Amino acid sequence: MIELNANGGWCWYQDPRVIVDPSDGAVLFASVANRSGADGERRNGDIDVTRFSPPDRAETTALAKIPTLGLGDDHNAAALWQRPDGRYLAVYTGHLYGSGLNDSARGKDTAPTSFSRVSRAPHDAAEWGPERGFSWPANDPTGNGNHDVTYANLLHLAEEGGERGRLYNFARAAGRAMHVAYSDDWGDTWAYGGILSLPPGTGRAYSNGYFKFCGNGRDRIDFIATEAHPRDYNNGVYHGFIRAGKSHDAAGNVIDGDLFREAAPPPEAFTPVFAPSDERGHHHAWTTQLERGRDGRLYALFTTRYGDARAPGRFTHPGPGEADHRLFLAVLEDGAWRASEIARMGPGLHPDQEDYTGLAALDPRDGATVYVSTCVDPRDDASLARWELFAGKRGDEGVWRWSPITWDSPEENLRPQLAVIDDDAAALLWLRGTYPHQRDYAERVVGRILGRAGTDA
Repeated sequence: MIELNANGGWCWYQDPRVIVDPSDGAVLFASVANRSGADGERRNGDIDVTRFSPPDRAETTALAKIPTLGLGDDHNAAALWQRPDGRYLAVYTGHLYGSGLNDSARGKDTAPTSFSRVSRAPHDAAEWGPERGFSWPANDPTGNGNHDVTYANLLHLAEEGGERGRLYNFARAAGRAMHVAYSDDWGDTWAYGGILSLPPGTGRAYSNGYFKFCGNGRDRIDFIATEAHPRDYNNGVYHGFIRAGKSHDAAGNVIDGDLFREAAPPPEAFTPVFAPSDERGHHHAWTTQLERGRDGRLYALFTTRYGDARAPGRFTHPGPGEADHRLFLAVLEDGAWRASEIARMGPGLHPDQEDYTGLAALDPRDGATVYVSTCVDPRDDASLARWELFAGKRGDEGVWRWSPITWDSPEENLRPQLAVIDDDAAALLWLRGTYPHQRDYAERVVGRILGRAGTDA
């Protein structure tokens, strides 16, 4: 295990947080420091990019400082993209940026704004150009008065836009629904597009839909989504894709004929991946990852609650199944999604978020290897003292075989991310430390270099 950043955390709704520079196999990742971690107040709120070129040591550069409520917030992590000219682009914003919850250093912002910086030289993350801002529309289409912005998701399509292709940024903006911005000059300037998805009426919850994306780099962006936050709604999971400025269901039927407008369909207009049960089964789903495997198939990871197990006194918003979350892997085959439970994830991570789990990461090289953070041993369902990491490998008969990546740890091991370097090597990164809250954590970004899917280097 290698320590890569002594003070860093991330959420899981900004992507990609980890990229690989193919010129030398360097791994870059984005994270956010917190005052409870190393160097305390000096680093609190730093939005960092770390470049690690194995076996050299990692070098971290602080791009910006956007504390939320005076604290470093893991929702503020940047999304990263390497431009065709070799330079790196980082796009970031604050948690609910524009709502008045941001630190006074940013002036109690009134405009929901995403920020970006570009590295000054190709393949070099040490020096960056000036910060640029892009303001999202402040008119709330749900009528609930929420006009802030959170997250960034960057995907490039070479066959759209002009000669440089088109770079998309999907962000949770006005109405806390998923909005679209785009750039036809590799992120130097941005234009507002429209809304990808919008709930009916005034919305269902605190946040309207949680999306994960993947793209083929040419002409298509796939996504999975829930209807709302699982704290407020018994979510299913739905799949669609974007092509030529339109959104489609999994079968290719057009759902929205113009992505660049305010009117938009709800998540459930797209193809179901998972239909929730009541508290006798799996319910209250939340999206984790979407990947297109080397075999060309789409794979989705998501979590659910299961049954009515409760943890009395542990959570601020108690509900059935809060003490028993499950991890699912779904695959799209012959036009239909097939989902199956693969691991138990235990209770929520902290009192305010009963649906936060340790999460998991899929290896796209074979679609049958998953790295899971859980406090329930997947080999025998025994309870563990800490959240540990396990590697799971699905056999030909469909049975999962598990082996520990960490064991008997003095700290939690959370939110793994996998960066494939080449066919023979990948970097498994995760957060190691304590996580009382999304704005109060003492975590380090650590990692291991692995070999072929499911093996050590």
